[in-house]
Amino acid sequence: MAEIIERGKKTGKLSTRVDLTPMVDLGFLLITFFIFTTALTKPTSLKIYLPESVNNKDRMPTPVSGVVTILIGPEKQVYCYEGDDPYQMHSVEFNSVRQTIIDKKRKTKPDKFMVIIKPGKDSNFQSLVKMMDEMTINEVKHYAMVDIDPIEYSLMHQKLY
Repeated sequence: MAEIIERGKKTGKLSTRVDLTPMVDLGFLLITFFIFTTALTKPTSLKIYLPESVNNKDRMPTPVSGVVTILIGPEKQVYCYEGDDPYQMHSVEFNSVRQTIIDKKRKTKPDKFMVIIKPGKDSNFQSLVKMMDEMTINEVKHYAMVDIDPIEYSLMHQKLY
């Protein structure tokens, strides 16, 4: 590990040299140990709470006046309408969906309020995740994600083009 080297016989000075090879080996062993024993971060995902199964007789129907339907189109195009008439559909900016939900929540009792999210065939997953985040941010207790109707899809494309 350490050795004494004689440098000149006239001066009588001895110098020492430390061999660090075992220390480097120990360092690599420790690094290898910590790499193998460290827990890597686990990927996170969007938590979706699925409802429990309820009998038809125990279900509480939502009045049509408390429903907001949000349709997600291609490239962050969002359309919405209140009630059950898709012909009342109008275009909404993606950033103003929150205000639409807040306005409807103010006009409706909390237990009668429901949002129906209908992603279109051309919509992307990122827009859907943002819409689900809006439900969490606005504390919407009752919302559903269902397939888009053919009538709604055709109306959405008429307004789009």
